[in-house]
Parts: sequence; C-alpha cells; structure tokens
Amino acid sequence: MNSFTTPGGNPGNYFDAGRERVFDSMAPRWDSMAPPAPPEKIRELIDIAGVEGKVVLDVGAGTGILVEAGLSAGAGRWIACDLSGEMLKVLEAKYNGKYRVDYFPAAGSPLLLLHADVHSLPLDPASVDRVICHNVFPHFQNPGVALTGLFRVLRPEGLLVINHFAGRELVNQVHRSAPHPILHADLLPPADEAAEMLRKAGFTVTGAVDSPQLYRLTAVRPAGGG
Repeated sequence: MNSFTTPGGNPGNYFDAGRERVFDSMAPRWDSMAPPAPPEKIRELIDIAGVEGKVVLDVGAGTGILVEAGLSAGAGRWIACDLSGEMLKVLEAKYNGKYRVDYFPAAGSPLLLLHADVHSLPLDPASVDRVICHNVFPHFQNPGVALTGLFRVLRPEGLLVINHFAGRELVNQVHRSAPHPILHADLLPPADEAAEMLRKAGFTVTGAVDSPQLYRLTAVRPAGGG
C-alpha cells in the first residue's frame, strides 16, 4: 500500500483510502453538491468518445452522470470505476431498476461497477476500447503512474478522453477552497503539461483545449504501441 507499482512495473496494490473516506462522506449528497452538466454537453462528450459497441472504462464515475448517455449511445459495456465504494452504491441504486448492474468481473451485464484506484487497476492489458476521465484527473496522485496504467488497459487505437466542463482556473479554485484539506492540492495542470504526461505514458495526443469554459484532452494508444 506504500508504493504505486511493483518492482516489475505491473500494477501494485496502491489504494488511496484517505480520498476514499472524503468522497464516501460526500456520496449521499453528491448529486446536489455537484449537479451534472447539461445533457447536451454530456452527449457531446459521449459522441467525442465514440462509445457505440465499445467497452468503456469510466474512471471516477462517481454517482454515474455519464452512464445513461453512454449506454443510450450503444456502449457494449460500461465499466464504472470509482475509488469511493459509497459513490458506487449510489450509482447502483440509481440504475439497478433500469439496467442489470453487477460488480466487476461479472460477465454479461451492460453496467459493471469497479471499486478500484486508478493507480492500481485490476483489469487485463488491452481489455477496454475507450477510457473517459471526467472530473477526476486532478485527483490522480501520481498522474504518470495512472496514465501508464490506463495505457496498459487500453487496446491499440483506443481513445482516452480527459474532460472538465469548466476551465482550469475555476476547477483549481474549487479544490483549493474545498472543506477537506486533502483536496487542496488536487489541481489541474496546464493542458500542455498534461499532454506531455500523456506522451511520456505512450499516448499520441490528438487534441487539447484549455479555455475558461472547457478543459479537454484526447489521446490514442498507437497501433502496436506498448
């Protein structure tokens, strides 16, 4: 629990229990604290990700604000991954009446819940087609390790999207003033710095927006890469 990777470079057993406790405490009121973006913006993000028929890893899924749009767009399987077990319980209660919901690694369900830390994903190499990191990138404690792990689980020519429907300065202001001190240093870097992190992890960066209204990077795992 005190290192991000094993000596061989494979995922270790890192789990950020401190941040889990913080997000667990917020889970029951999360949807009122952080209401989702307008549906048209969420649909735009899903369209950019191109999820139809794909296995999608939704990192930092929280209470599932992307789930409905993703499955409605025809995702073959949606893996909702979150550090917070309580967030996933809210997600499960929200969608269990509409979809068959199971916890990973159950087979056959369109919606799988994965209670895991992005730095130590229990997923097979090249097992997902798309990765969406919506409103979660600042919380990666070691972005290099996290992105290397996401590269590992993404199939060649698979797409990764890092997204915030707000500008970097606003996101950072919110985190600096959060009631939980553990979140004060969870800050978005400038997009060019994040792009360099992606390149170091092996990705080819295909787009970057760092505006007052939007922060978004897109990147692909090259064919034959890794």
